[in-house]
Amino acid sequence: MKPVEQTISDRSRGDCHRAVVASLLDLEIEQVPHFRLFGKEWHHVYHGFLWGCGYEWEGTGYFPKFTPRSEHLKDCNIGGYVEATVPSKNYPPEDGITHAVVMDLDGLVVHDPHPGKAYQDVNVIETKKLMHWALIKPRIDRS
Repeated sequence: MKPVEQTISDRSRGDCHRAVVASLLDLEIEQVPHFRLFGKEWHHVYHGFLWGCGYEWEGTGYFPKFTPRSEHLKDCNIGGYVEATVPSKNYPPEDGITHAVVMDLDGLVVHDPHPGKAYQDVNVIETKKLMHWALIKPRIDRS
């Protein structure tokens, strides 16, 4: 995992998700689509991009029902890291703005792509800030 910083910190156009995907896949941020620019179709672009990189999106793990170490989710990570969603610390909680970070399987944020690094080295499972994480696993070619 190569830490990549987000280039846009904006309520409606921020690219923390893009930076996290770039980090997990060891890419430059310019190599990853800015998913938010695709509006309601962003998830199709995201899933297709992962597929093209040799991974597949399996869904979302929700805390506290599951943790990244839940037995049936053990293969849904990239090198022991996951893309996690937490509440943004840059906006009031009632706004519902979220932020993407790279988290290890124990809940420790190993990379916060925001320049302020508010979540860096924070265990978001222990602090109950983890909302959910992406279940991404290596794609199995069945052809």
